[in-house]
Amino acid sequence: MAPPRPPDDAAEFRPAEFWQEEARASRADIRRQFIRWTLVFIALVCAVIFALWWAGSTVHFSASRVDESTRPTWRLFGVVTDAATGEAVPFARIADDPHGRFPHFQATADHLGHYELLTIAEKHSVVVSALGYRPASAAIGRNWFLWMPSGDQRLDVTLTRE
Repeated sequence: MAPPRPPDDAAEFRPAEFWQEEARASRADIRRQFIRWTLVFIALVCAVIFALWWAGSTVHFSASRVDESTRPTWRLFGVVTDAATGEAVPFARIADDPHGRFPHFQATADHLGHYELLTIAEKHSVVVSALGYRPASAAIGRNWFLWMPSGDQRLDVTLTRE
């Protein structure tokens, strides 16, 4: 006759032996390490892709500056007001400094003095002028290592009467 078997539920509650616990803990550690290293790898790949994209954009921008075919990617916007009264100066002209490098872009403010000028992202000057007012000049843009290929900048300008 065979020895009596313990009931099935008794086998489930038997404590695991040391080597079984270590194997389980080892598998859990391996899973955690795999997930960590996968996330690190993905982050590194994303960083390399971003660096290559940014470097390519700056090289493309520099090349376009050489052949003078630069597209406007920097949005300058704001309001032109009178220095004495604070009222809007309608139809003021906002333009890249004519003494700067090509290409030059320009815009005209609306009847409320609001304007939007699309220009290049590198540092340069713009000149704001209107009939009966002294022209004002302002530096805009960013150094090449601080900007992405596009961006926005707010510039509110006050003009003084002649």
